[in-house]
Amino acid sequence: MQLIQWLRQSMPFSESYIFGEYLSLGDVILATLLAVFGVWIVRVIRTTFAVISLTPDEFRERQIIKIAERCHVMFPNTSVEFGGKTFIRGTIIRVTTRANTTFEGVFMGRSDNDVICVMTKIQVAADILDNILEIIAIDEPQETL
Repeated sequence: MQLIQWLRQSMPFSESYIFGEYLSLGDVILATLLAVFGVWIVRVIRTTFAVISLTPDEFRERQIIKIAERCHVMFPNTSVEFGGKTFIRGTIIRVTTRANTTFEGVFMGRSDNDVICVMTKIQVAADILDNILEIIAIDEPQETL
């Protein structure tokens, strides 16, 4: 109540009523601010309870699905030819780079700039085909997310 009185005193046009004789401009602004704040609080509470209710495995699975969707967008080509072999999306591969790093995971795709994406158990690795020494297929294609 004091806030409404303060708004009426602080606004020079507070005596002009915009909705008949019932609501002043200050009342409308206050109601709008309270509504926005209330909706924000409800959304925060819903999001918090949705995240808390997930088990760690469900949370990890949702994160993997989001990452896979981003990989499919960034790396739209579903196959890559390397060393005379063709690897398609979903194949489990082992990649060795010129920097002597080896990573093993699911082939997610290739970009138009000849960059491949491999999703390992702990990270998403992307490297240019020119920097790759060897790609070995470990398992046949699996169903990708």
